[in-house]
Amino acid sequence: MRQFLFRLILLLLVVLVIFGLYRLLTIRPLDNIAFFQDQPGLAAVDSVRLAGASAPSLAAFDAARQTGANGLFLPVDLTRDGMLVVTDSDVSDLALAELAAVDTFADAATLQEALASQPELRAIVELRQPSLQGVAALLQAIDANDARGRVLAVVDHPLLAGILREQAPDLGTATTLAETNAFLTTQRFRLTPFYRPAAPAMLLPASQIDRRLVAGAHSRGIHLVALADGADAAALQRLIDSGVDGVVVADPALLAGLSWPGGAS
Repeated sequence: MRQFLFRLILLLLVVLVIFGLYRLLTIRPLDNIAFFQDQPGLAAVDSVRLAGASAPSLAAFDAARQTGANGLFLPVDLTRDGMLVVTDSDVSDLALAELAAVDTFADAATLQEALASQPELRAIVELRQPSLQGVAALLQAIDANDARGRVLAVVDHPLLAGILREQAPDLGTATTLAETNAFLTTQRFRLTPFYRPAAPAMLLPASQIDRRLVAGAHSRGIHLVALADGADAAALQRLIDSGVDGVVVADPALLAGLSWPGGAS
C-alpha cells in the first residue's frame, strides 16, 4: 500500500512538473497595444466625478482637457433605444430623446459625441451593464470615430468580453473581475509566470498597487492603471514612481506637476 501511494505521489509530481514546464514554454506576455504604445503616462479624469453630475456634458470633457488631462474615464449606460450615454446612472428605461426632459440628464452626452468632441484624448470606456446590444453599440460608437487605438474598453462579463475581443482584436480591453482576481492570486503565491494574460490592461484601486504587483503585471504584458480617487498629489507621484501606466483621478488639478518616466507629463 505504501509503495502504491509513493508511486502515485511521484506520478503526480511528474505530471505537475511537466504541466509547469508546458505553461512556462507556451505562455507568452501580451504584445503592446496602440492605447499605450508610444503614449506613456495616461493621466485620465473620471468625467462623472469631475462634473459632479450623473451625466457630464461635453463642456466637462473640454474642461478636463484644459486642466492637463490626456484621458477620460467614461462610464456608459444603454438607453431604451440602444444609445450609449456617458453616465453612472441606469437610463435603460429612457429613450435618448426623453433624457432631455430629465433635469439630471439635460446635457447628457452620448459616447459617440464624447469621443468626437475630444479626438486628442484617450478614453477608458466602462460598459456599466454589459449586454450584447451594449457591446454592439460600444463598437459602433468607437468605429464611428475611428477610435480603436485610443479607447480602452471595460466589459466585466467573461462571455461578452470574449466576444468583444474576438470581434475587435485591435481594441484594447481591460481584465474582467474574474481575470483580475486570478492574476492577484498567482501574484500572491508568486506564480505570476504561470498566469495566462487575458487582456492587455488591468484597472485596480490605488490601495492594492505596489512595485511588485506592477512588475508582475508588466512581466505578462499587462498595463496597470490605478483608480486613484481620493489620492493626493504625493500619493499619485508614488503610484507613478511604482511604474503604473496610468492613473484615473476625480480632480484634474492633481495632475499638474506629475513627473512620468520618459518625460511624459
